[in-house]
Amino acid sequence: MGKREFFFVSVFIVVILTALIIYFNSDNKSDYVDTTIAELPSKAGYPPVFIKRKVWGLTGDKQIVVISNVGNEDFKPQKSNDYIYEGLFEIFYKLQHDTLFIYTLVSSPVPNKFSSPYKIVQVELDNPELMDLIEYDNYKKKGLKKVE
Repeated sequence: MGKREFFFVSVFIVVILTALIIYFNSDNKSDYVDTTIAELPSKAGYPPVFIKRKVWGLTGDKQIVVISNVGNEDFKPQKSNDYIYEGLFEIFYKLQHDTLFIYTLVSSPVPNKFSSPYKIVQVELDNPELMDLIEYDNYKKKGLKKVE
């Protein structure tokens, strides 16, 4: 192979590698996005409470769960208004009387501007406890709902 062919092959490889790097590092609008919103029963005099989950990324490898007073699908969580859970772990909840129990691997900081008719109790689980809830849908036997 001559110098000229070597040069063109090298330029071609550099262009292909650059294009691949840009594609896989960009927030492409055609990436996978799945958003679900569950509205909890409301009470008079209080704003509604929503549990929202968004999964996105080329392989669906990013997740955020938000407990919020705002139910729009294109949400931007705010630490002062919302409970925010980031990471690819399951979250379960249970509404019992005036208390919302959140079962999670990592607790969220308590937002100072969040308004709710429910007392929110975060139950931090260790990994074996979380796996026990997931296995054979044991969370259903305990009266929990999975944030989906």
